[in-house]
Amino acid sequence: GFAREGDSQSQSTPDKNPLLHVTGGERRQGYILSPEGVHVGLTAANTRGAFRYVKLARRPDGTDWAPLPACISLNGTTPPACGTVLVDTGVSVMYMTVPEAQAQGAQGTLPAGTQVAVSIGTEESAFPLYSFSAGDGGPVTPSAIHLRVAADRTFVNTSYHLLNGFDVLFDGEGGYVGFRPR
Repeated sequence: GFAREGDSQSQSTPDKNPLLHVTGGERRQGYILSPEGVHVGLTAANTRGAFRYVKLARRPDGTDWAPLPACISLNGTTPPACGTVLVDTGVSVMYMTVPEAQAQGAQGTLPAGTQVAVSIGTEESAFPLYSFSAGDGGPVTPSAIHLRVAADRTFVNTSYHLLNGFDVLFDGEGGYVGFRPR
């Protein structure tokens, strides 16, 4: 949907996203992912409810929005590691990159029983989004968690399991991402 050029996905710019180019009616450019499907165009009716929003920054070149900021804490380790998150609709496994202080010696995969907490937003304004215990079989828990330990980047690709607990909104016009718990 947005901010994918940094991952060498040059065809993922807003000008190539058909969900952001629907015309007609009183709607903002954007979409909502929900159990009923993809709602194209944002209206007063489909944005009702308990969405929590994060305002995205603009990329320096102004062509797209910056990635969604997030913070990750494993087993309650503080401070959390902060970087970015990708809500992925196409994979069942989570991909996570954290610094050694968060990984606590884990390498390759996150061991079953590890507590994972993901907050959305920047460090000072982050709000808790969701948490789970690796391998617990819960509806938002990914089928596996592939772990990379690195000091240069913090990143989490949620897997599609996040969508079992939340409707996700992207406002391509205003640069907002919203999460509505179900």
